[in-house]
Amino acid sequence: MGFHPWEAVEAQLAVAVAVEQGKEFLREELTMGLFSSKRNPCGICGGATPRIFARVIEEQPLCSDCDGRIDMEPSLQDNLTLQSIKEHFVYLEENQVLRENFVISKDLDFGFFREKVIFDFYNKLFCMSGEPDKMVFSGSHLKSFTIKEDQELLFEGSSAGLKRYTSSVPDRVAALAPQMAMIRMTAQVANQLDQDVDNKNSYRPRMDLPEPFEEFHIELKLEHPYWQIIEFKVSGPDFNNTYPDANSYMREYDLTAAKLEELASSLMYIAFPDAEEMLVGRANPLLQGMATETPVDSIEEIRRFKDLLEEGIITETEFVAKKKQLLGI
Repeated sequence: MGFHPWEAVEAQLAVAVAVEQGKEFLREELTMGLFSSKRNPCGICGGATPRIFARVIEEQPLCSDCDGRIDMEPSLQDNLTLQSIKEHFVYLEENQVLRENFVISKDLDFGFFREKVIFDFYNKLFCMSGEPDKMVFSGSHLKSFTIKEDQELLFEGSSAGLKRYTSSVPDRVAALAPQMAMIRMTAQVANQLDQDVDNKNSYRPRMDLPEPFEEFHIELKLEHPYWQIIEFKVSGPDFNNTYPDANSYMREYDLTAAKLEELASSLMYIAFPDAEEMLVGRANPLLQGMATETPVDSIEEIRRFKDLLEEGIITETEFVAKKKQLLGI
């Protein structure tokens, strides 16, 4: 059989097609990058998915964009389906209206890499972000909230009102103040000796006592289809181990505590604007210790507590309560 020219043309066309396919493959690889591919399309939008560590739902991977859009409580993400994700995205589209109309009235930033909360007081909205780029919640979604110092309540808010608890931190820091002053004085003497004798090995004591508390714990309980609880933590201040100072510690503490008070007041305003506020005192350890003693004379005991009141060691409320106790009122 002879060789027909059209066979050569056909072969050249096949080579050209293969070359173009190869180019297309390379273009796809370069366009999509080394870490994503269209070979396993996203189960939601059909886009390219990550080659590794892709979230897989019903044996189908999700693209980074769809995965990143999911905005719900982590505990609710264990049983996701492709259909439930699509319904979630419909809800997010509806929520977009709130995000577009969000006007920031207050911006609370708790530090680098820490939680941010913004409020829209006019529309009674809040969002757990520095911009309204996440889920926006209405004040009506909030059922209650607590703010604690470790496990001690500092604020507790609900439709029943806002309870402000007296913190024990100032008293606990004040009790450590003399020891901190001694450590600072010893360190200053050591520094002076080092300068006088050109010696860098003078003994310097270090503060080895733990801080009064470690973290503020914030918990919001919601009535919402995708968020039932929001929790985050804010670290408490640390002592300077070399030059510990009670005033420096309390200044840093007061800054964070004031911001948390703003958070509590803002949550109450958008969720429970008509609720009352109340101050809940915490028992003074000094009073608890004295309560175990057997008073010889009630009048003398009242005078003792009156002196404590005048010295600022106990509050007026604590004095009146103790007075009533001693008089049997």
